[in-house]
Amino acid sequence: MPLTILENIAVELERRLNLMVGNTNFNTNVYEVVRPTRLESYTPLHKQIVLTQGEEEIDEELSCSGNPPGIARRQKFNIRCHLVTDERSLEPIDTTINQFAADVILCVTDDYNTWHTFDGNAIDAAWGTREMVNADGGIDGVNMPLYVTYRTNENDPYTLH
Repeated sequence: MPLTILENIAVELERRLNLMVGNTNFNTNVYEVVRPTRLESYTPLHKQIVLTQGEEEIDEELSCSGNPPGIARRQKFNIRCHLVTDERSLEPIDTTINQFAADVILCVTDDYNTWHTFDGNAIDAAWGTREMVNADGGIDGVNMPLYVTYRTNENDPYTLH
């Protein structure tokens, strides 16, 4: 069964993030990457990444006329990096968060020249402002919003325009 262009992008993003699991080339040895299902309940774990979709916007400037017209969309992906550190650790939590965030950026943008196209499915991608999660005694971490712009036929989300 074919996937929509948006789902192709999400699958590629998840594939890249999974490269961090057990990979000693990164400073952060990720435990798992979760893309939750509707009924799935998961427990936040140390060095876990949870990938979800956020809001989508239409980008009128990058949309184009034609028959059918091409509609450009800007999709937000939330890459939530969870940390459950030892409360007795002498290392500042911000150091661990900064390292985790940097490793996510390195992993997702590994192919510097074409990373933003997600295997030819996207026009562009850009990182948003990091959103810190500090839960005094609970889970800490950061949300790394990634905005991916792609264009499909107006009447066919399976076809690139």
